[in-house]
Amino acid sequence: MSEAVVTALIAGIVGLLTGAVGSLLAPWAQWGVEKRRKKIERRTTLIDSWRELLAVPEFDRGMMLNDPSYGVLRPLLTEDARKNVERPANHLIVVLDGATSSPDRDALLREVARIEREWGLL
Repeated sequence: MSEAVVTALIAGIVGLLTGAVGSLLAPWAQWGVEKRRKKIERRTTLIDSWRELLAVPEFDRGMMLNDPSYGVLRPLLTEDARKNVERPANHLIVVLDGATSSPDRDALLREVARIEREWGLL
């Protein structure tokens, strides 16, 4: 075989291989981007649902503990916050005169803000 035929053959094989590799890598890269986008979207939805649950004017700790979204939030809470929110119902909390917010709500809002920062959504 002549040099020109060998060069053309090598160029054709290299082109075929790079085309095959490119056609495999492009969907994989697109899948990675889509996976990351969906993860961020899911986390944003969770943060929004937690904030909506905590924004209820008559906040009730029992209602919060029985809400399905608390099941997702619970493992993400710090140990202290989880113990404080899940304390026995007969536990007494003193609210200062004129206070308009619940200590449980405030603690949970701080936890949601911490989680949002950890997830890089800010």
